[in-house]
Amino acid sequence: MGGTDTEGHHRGWKESRLSKQRLVEFIADQREYLLFLFRDRERRGEEERRTKKVEEDRIEREEEEEEEEEEENDPPTMSIPSTYLDIKYR
Repeated sequence: MGGTDTEGHHRGWKESRLSKQRLVEFIADQREYLLFLFRDRERRGEEERRTKKVEEDRIEREEEEEEEEEEENDPPTMSIPSTYLDIKYR
């Protein structure tokens, strides 16, 4: 009868060891997953910064082109001497 107690104790020890091993594996898997998430977030952040920079550059370039087109399309302005205006509208 004493043998069954020993077997139970032995089985419990084995199960405990297995559960510890599973816990260690689970923690390792979680660590690996967290590292993956962290690296993925960093990569996405870099992509977003790059995309944002490209978009800002594109908008700036378009604005400059529009300004240049407006300058080219504006009719030349004649400057009227202020003395002429002073005399005419007195």
